[in-house]
Amino acid sequence: MHITMTPTKRMRLGTKSCTECRRRKVRCILRTGESACEACLAHETDCIAQQTGGREVPSDGVDALKRRLRDLEAIVHKLPPNATVPPRSDFAGDDAPVVRGRDPYSGLSSTTTLAHSQATALSAVGGRPVPAATRGGVEPSKDSAVDNSPLMLLFKGASLLDRDNGPASTIPPPLDILTASSMVQYRHSLVSLLPSTQDLDRILEATEKYWPIWPPYHYGEPLATDVLGPGNRQLARQILATVVTSSTEPGLIARSALWVALCVQQTPRSVLSTVSLAYAQDDLVDMYMKIAKSLLELDAECGGTIDGIEGMNMLYKLYINMGRPQKAWYWCRQAITTAVSCSLPGKADALNMRAAYAWSTSWHSERFLALMLGLPTSVSANHPGTSSDSPSAPLMSRIMWSVAVICGKVIDRDQAHYSAVSYATTVQIDQDMEEVYRLFPDEQWLPLAPDMSLSDCWNQQASKLIFFTTLKLVHLPYMLKSADESKFMHNWDRAMEAARGATRAYTDFRTWPGAGADLCELMDFQAFSAAMVLIIGHLISPARATPLTKEQDWALVGDVSLCLRRTVAIMDCVVATQAARILDLVNAARHGAYVADDDYAVAIPYFGRIRINKNTVSADNLNSGDNSCTSSCLSLSPALPVDSVATLTDTHFNTVEFSTNIFTHEYPFKLDFETELRSDWADPALLYPETDWSQTFRCGPFYPLDS
Repeated sequence: MHITMTPTKRMRLGTKSCTECRRRKVRCILRTGESACEACLAHETDCIAQQTGGREVPSDGVDALKRRLRDLEAIVHKLPPNATVPPRSDFAGDDAPVVRGRDPYSGLSSTTTLAHSQATALSAVGGRPVPAATRGGVEPSKDSAVDNSPLMLLFKGASLLDRDNGPASTIPPPLDILTASSMVQYRHSLVSLLPSTQDLDRILEATEKYWPIWPPYHYGEPLATDVLGPGNRQLARQILATVVTSSTEPGLIARSALWVALCVQQTPRSVLSTVSLAYAQDDLVDMYMKIAKSLLELDAECGGTIDGIEGMNMLYKLYINMGRPQKAWYWCRQAITTAVSCSLPGKADALNMRAAYAWSTSWHSERFLALMLGLPTSVSANHPGTSSDSPSAPLMSRIMWSVAVICGKVIDRDQAHYSAVSYATTVQIDQDMEEVYRLFPDEQWLPLAPDMSLSDCWNQQASKLIFFTTLKLVHLPYMLKSADESKFMHNWDRAMEAARGATRAYTDFRTWPGAGADLCELMDFQAFSAAMVLIIGHLISPARATPLTKEQDWALVGDVSLCLRRTVAIMDCVVATQAARILDLVNAARHGAYVADDDYAVAIPYFGRIRINKNTVSADNLNSGDNSCTSSCLSLSPALPVDSVATLTDTHFNTVEFSTNIFTHEYPFKLDFETELRSDWADPALLYPETDWSQTFRCGPFYPLDS
């Protein structure tokens, strides 16, 4: 930038002489164009004027200062007024409580430092004021409030006021100020995504019967046991209106957003066609979850709350409904970490049932998911929070506690190298499972009563499904070895028994009149996995079961496939769609009815790989007795009558190939973390042809004898 100098007035005799001539009291002669007088030039001294020269000022400096001042005045005029009323959301309805008062953060960016008085006002908006002392902040003085006001900060930033160059303060700014500034943005985002009053009422009406089977939504005082249930639609809408529009607690806002996400996720197709949502169903649920996860992170940074832990349990439920067990497991671990940080396990007793339920949901779910995924557990067996469940707890709760403890033992066995694990460990675990089996009352093995409540039916059947799935995973590694080693036939029997129990628990619930279309893609996957165990069990050991048992087991497989297709017809379930297709194709292949020219190959997550193909029967193969499909494998087709040989010439047969590993943590699948079980199982990227599977069973040939 160009700098101009104010012309210097040279000093002559008296007041006009330069400094040196005045000191020597001689005449000061300055010729035109010279920078020094004659005397200074002669004595080779600096010629310094007696008066100070003009100040160096940019040519446009004055104009720039004026423009800056006008900008500051405009900003000051745009500051919020002294009192505003927060906007009311359309979904709140006329009967929703109106929260009055000023939102001190509206109109300000998140980077602006706010006064403590503003944060205190914001914390009191939701009717649940939080004292400054309990929020980690130090109450500033009036002087500090003035110094940190937006106008003073603007003047300091423009260098119009001198900065204090003293020592910097060692006290960090209160975290709750920035947290509150962020929460107002999340609240505004949630309000814009919520359905209208009429649409929300339709969604609540369609889903209220499912509320009891979700993680409970507590309201009222922190220790209150009041829970939203069927018949509380108006109360639910009022609570959502109050929390989303005015609460300053990130855990509470996140829990409310996730509860709405569960409602939207569970809404059947028939109801979705009658409501207007801001986005598609899946996209809207994802947006709710993203906002809630950010709020839960803020809640954890402030030390964690029981609202935040319950919100993480709701995230777990959302993810298992979506068929994403890895993400569900991750948030179970986050819930456990937060619960331990705020000493929740120590508060989980009969006097605080809310804390007890939140803690048990977290670590029970984490144990079961870790077993299914082949991952280590985050809660050790010696943790005080895993001690014996209260005798006063409900029966299903005590059964689930016992299963969770056994899951930890199975995880320890699977995580160790199988050569270093004694078979006696599995025998002991099987005995423990037998003791848990005896805890189930006899009436729970009777047909489901039509007048049962949905929550009772769900809890009963879900407990049975989890129990039998755990029992299946206890014996499955040794069941697969039974094809080569007869000493493991007991494990074959126990694994098949567990698979039958899991499929019956699933089909009984899906066919129960009051079930409807409860969305849980992980439950669909577990039932499908149990059906696959029945299939592979009969194919690798066809002589082990009686014809009647085989017929009954294949009927169970057909029932599972039928229930999966029924679920797909009502809800959008990717897992159920793929599972039903695989069961139908395997069932067709065992009858020689797979007629596609191309092989059908899929990689079932946490189970193994299946390949179905069609081969042509040649007369040479039949005459020589050499069939390529039976080399180094089991020939499992029924005995062929002699007069059928001629009819089979130049026709086809099917084979089914299973490839698997001993333990789940050895499965090489690299599923898309954003889709997991909803990935395309037939994607070639999941097949890994170079994978070294520990066990491969090639079953067949299966001929179309009835053709």
